[in-house]
Amino acid sequence: MQSNIPRPLSSADEAGPVQKRLRSTAKQPEQTKPKSSNKTTVDEPLKKARARPALSFANIFSSSHSQPAAASRTNTALTKNGAQGNAAHAGTRRSNRLLSGSGAKQLHLSKLPPATRERRRQVTHTRNKSVESDKEEESNPSGDFAESTSPPSAALSPRSEASPPPAGWTIVQEQQAQEEYENELAEHYLYELVRQFASAARRLALYDCKTCLKELEQLPVAHQRSASVLVMVGKVHYEMQDYASAERAFRSAREIEPYRLWDMEVYSTLLWHLQRNVELSYLAQELLNINPQSSQAWIAIGNLFSLQKDRNQALTCFKRASQLDPSCAYAFTLSGHETIDENLDKSINFFESALRVDARHYNAWYGLGTCYLRASKIRRAEYHFKKAMEIHPNNAVVLGCVAMTLERRKQLDTALSYYNKAIEVAPENALVRYRRAKMMVSMRKYDEAIQDLEYLRRTTPEEANVIFQLAKVYRLIGDGVRSAQALAVARDIAPKSLNKMKRLLDTVRDDGDDKMDEG
Repeated sequence: MQSNIPRPLSSADEAGPVQKRLRSTAKQPEQTKPKSSNKTTVDEPLKKARARPALSFANIFSSSHSQPAAASRTNTALTKNGAQGNAAHAGTRRSNRLLSGSGAKQLHLSKLPPATRERRRQVTHTRNKSVESDKEEESNPSGDFAESTSPPSAALSPRSEASPPPAGWTIVQEQQAQEEYENELAEHYLYELVRQFASAARRLALYDCKTCLKELEQLPVAHQRSASVLVMVGKVHYEMQDYASAERAFRSAREIEPYRLWDMEVYSTLLWHLQRNVELSYLAQELLNINPQSSQAWIAIGNLFSLQKDRNQALTCFKRASQLDPSCAYAFTLSGHETIDENLDKSINFFESALRVDARHYNAWYGLGTCYLRASKIRRAEYHFKKAMEIHPNNAVVLGCVAMTLERRKQLDTALSYYNKAIEVAPENALVRYRRAKMMVSMRKYDEAIQDLEYLRRTTPEEANVIFQLAKVYRLIGDGVRSAQALAVARDIAPKSLNKMKRLLDTVRDDGDDKMDEG
């Protein structure tokens, strides 16, 4: 057995035993609450507000690593100062507690078990992070904590169309992001606008007129009313031979842009087809005042002289237009059409000059086909008409010319198919319907021929040739009464054609078949 080693005496033993302070085993926050008898009413929230900093500081200093050191330092201080009196010892401990702010709490918490300290730390940390009202704390004395009233996180909240900017963004960054977004919207709008306009221009270049109109209708209303779009609409209707709609579109475009020169040569040719002498004269004068060095102005003047049957002046104006703009194929084409009745060779030269400038100028191909047809070169005429048809497959006049060359070559069934296609494209085209009616007569299809001729009689009642052909068909089917009525009407319309009517009747009476003249 080991002998008990006597403990050395210290200064504390000499001074006598120190009276220990009784410590309460209650919770530390309740012990630190001051209890004054003179204050009957104390604001409870203020107490809790004062108690929370103590809890937070205790949370910081009550870690597992710092508590043993604090306890050892306290024990050492008590051992060294044990020789002093009780009052001094009590005063020193009180001053240390006041200076540290949480010394008593540290000592008390250091003596607790580790599990108790861990629970106390978690409870304190939770209370510091949660946002609670005072009423919720009072209504929850059992220690259960109410749910936080803070808004849910951004990841769990539903997205809105106008979502807030990310956290930490400055006003400058938000403005830059908004500007970039607006720029992207503007670029997308411009891209779609240019894409639609380019698609419509491509359809017009391919002479796909109906699709071009659909593309133009998809543009915004503000752009549909612009001069450029209205001019495109006018050109589409012009190629479809809807001259009334084309005139309205060109007139609206000139009201918006009265100083516009582009595509005005097409407008002048449109007025030539409509036989609008006054409007064409006004247009030519306006274009000449805008720019006397423009080819469009001289083409308009040339169309005016052509409408007035002054071919020499018209050729002079077209030549001037080609000199001002050597790349203007339309001036060479109009010159070729003016000379086609007088000099076929010269007309062919003009059309070939136009094709050298623009190989896709279908009017020049059509003009060459007409020249070769008049020269009775049927195969060459068919070749050039088909070239024009490849460029503009929806032109009723070109389709009718192809059918006419096939008819000359006795390919009647193929020619009839081209005539039918031309009438499907342009049902109001009188020339194509008249030629089909004549071919129907040669094929002994009198009923179909009468239908076409009656339609032409209703739409063009002043056309004498239609009445002559109708009278002849009635004569062939043996309806003499209707034939006589038609001849009487033709005599009233064209009294100078009496010899032609006599020749028509003599031809029918002598042959007794369905052979007809070319009139």
